[in-house]
Amino acid sequence: MDKLIQIAATQLSDQLPESREAARNLALELQAFYEKSQALTSDENEGEPCVSQDAESWEAFCQSKLSALSAQAILRVTSTAPKEGVASTTNTTKEGVASTTNSTKEGVTSAPKEGLAVDC
Repeated sequence: MDKLIQIAATQLSDQLPESREAARNLALELQAFYEKSQALTSDENEGEPCVSQDAESWEAFCQSKLSALSAQAILRVTSTAPKEGVASTTNTTKEGVASTTNSTKEGVTSAPKEGLAVDC
C-alpha cells in the first residue's frame, strides 16, 4: 500500500490527463481500503469506529508515507471527492474529445482553479 500511494502521488502531477485521472481513482480506492481496514481493526479493539478518527488517520498515513507536497495533493483529491464511489464525470469538447476537466466554448480544456486569482 505504501508504494501504491507513492505512485498515485507521483502520477497526480503527470502531464497526461488520463494518468492524473487514474491517480485520482487510485487514491480514492486506497483511501476506501485504508478506512475499511482501520474500521475492522478498531471494531476488534474498541467496538465502534469514529468517522473523524478515520479521516485523521488517513491524513496521518499520507503524511507519514509521502513528502509534504505529495501528501497535500493526495489529501486534496480524497477530501473533495464524493464518498459513495469512485465515479468521475467526463465533459466532452466540441471536437468530441473526452476530458475530465472543465471545457471551454472553443473546446480547450482547463483545470479547475482553486483559490487562484489571475490578472488579465
